[in-house]
Amino acid sequence: MLNVLNDPNYPDDETIAQAQKTIAETYGINTHNGETHHIDTVGTNLERDELRDTLRVVMEELAKYPCDFFRRNTIKAMHFVKNLAKYETEDIFKGKKIWEKRHIGGRSWWKLKEILLLYYPHQKKTDHPSMRGTLHHEITHILDGHERSKLDKKWISLHEKHSRVCGTYTGKGEGPISPCFVSAYGSTSPTEERAEFAEIFMLPQRHKEFLARLANAPKEAQLVLKKKYSDMKENFLRWSGGVMNDAYWDALLKE
Repeated sequence: MLNVLNDPNYPDDETIAQAQKTIAETYGINTHNGETHHIDTVGTNLERDELRDTLRVVMEELAKYPCDFFRRNTIKAMHFVKNLAKYETEDIFKGKKIWEKRHIGGRSWWKLKEILLLYYPHQKKTDHPSMRGTLHHEITHILDGHERSKLDKKWISLHEKHSRVCGTYTGKGEGPISPCFVSAYGSTSPTEERAEFAEIFMLPQRHKEFLARLANAPKEAQLVLKKKYSDMKENFLRWSGGVMNDAYWDALLKE
């Protein structure tokens, strides 16, 4: 199917329909052009060539997981849009609410088992690094939804134990961050840091860069990052029913 998506000789409509059918049959995920029913999120539909490009990228990234992974973890749908934004409410002056529009790269609803993914037209030439990473990021928010509180407490306790060097989760992701966090955005909460780790695990080049960083990290930061890295491996092993083991990651790193 990927060969067909990459071949301009095949017409868009036929190729898109076949790709969507393949994703549904292989992974149990329905794919949609546009955001249709989440009242606090807006976006515009993709053009046919953009949708075709998105489906190619999504199929390449989904293929990195075991075949039954998404049925096992019940991810039901993905929506693809441009100009994605979320409206947020904020209490001011005696409980009055205002709407603030914030542009985002993706969103997920773990109870609905749905993902919303932003298409960046300008990133086509670089083969969509942001979209690839965000896809794995949002997938992880669904994977850990039912055990989020337990997993969060584990890393909060880890930071409390090493707070002198590592600091704590900030809730902001701004300014200089401790070397004990995987990224600035990961410093906002354990939930976001797990999703940031997932991007690293599933993208081989970023995974290699992280391992190089880990080898050269300060002693206490290295200890904390190694623990988080080990915990994420355990999470994926559990989510995959034992398939995503050390041999699995070694093979993915060689791609």
